[in-house]
Amino acid sequence: MTEERVREAYARIWAPFLDENAVWGGSGPGDPVRGPADPPAEIDVLTSQIAEFRRRKEAAVDAQEYTRAALIRDEEKEVVRRRSELIREWAATVDPVDLAEAVVSLRAEVAALRRI
Repeated sequence: MTEERVREAYARIWAPFLDENAVWGGSGPGDPVRGPADPPAEIDVLTSQIAEFRRRKEAAVDAQEYTRAALIRDEEKEVVRRRSELIREWAATVDPVDLAEAVVSLRAEVAALRRI
């Protein structure tokens, strides 16, 4: 890691915060630009699937349909396993400085939102 790479990462992450004319997101509303520390979109899809499996599993338990809940649980476990695998693959490719800068940036955004 060089000082130059740290400065480049810092400038890339903070540029939109410092430029009042910066255009946020991608080509339209709800289409964010993915940065170097962002996980692949497939991980987001799997995360959504896990949430849906959990919702369906809870509904099955509430309806006392335990066999169906068990089948849903098994499907959920497979998606959780695949997501974990993808996260590990992605993590091996991420520059730690980019990731650290993204975490710092997100923490600052969360703090600002809490003050609103």
